[in-house]
Amino acid sequence: MTDNALTSLLRHLPRDMRALITAVDALRNGWDDADNETRYQMWSAVEDASEAVRPSIDPALKRALADVAAERVRQDEKWSVQDIHDYERISILTEEVGELAKATNEANFISSATRGDRTHMREEAVQVAAVAVDIIQSIDRRTGAGNQP
Repeated sequence: MTDNALTSLLRHLPRDMRALITAVDALRNGWDDADNETRYQMWSAVEDASEAVRPSIDPALKRALADVAAERVRQDEKWSVQDIHDYERISILTEEVGELAKATNEANFISSATRGDRTHMREEAVQVAAVAVDIIQSIDRRTGAGNQP
């Protein structure tokens, strides 16, 4: 890419993306002639710039997904991978949604002892999500989609 073309392209990109492209371009153009220290600096600049453009994931989302994954492992350890009909999976999901609804009522309306405590509600929500993921995994196993990256 010519310097003029790169400059024109960079002008229309967000600052973080411009920094990444500039760092990669410097690495590409200067690698062969650079000593090890300079190569390290160039590579560090690319890593720093790529980190800046990588979308950040909300810590609450990380925790929720980790808890759902752990629940899926627990379910498979308890019941193993089940070869059941789709309707049975939906029945299990519906039963879990019912437990979530009950926990929601307890946390919001029923008892002053549990009002405001959403711990059980969260546990049930994780189970609902884990059963939904099990449905996705079942579909992927049957269609072969689970073997694709």
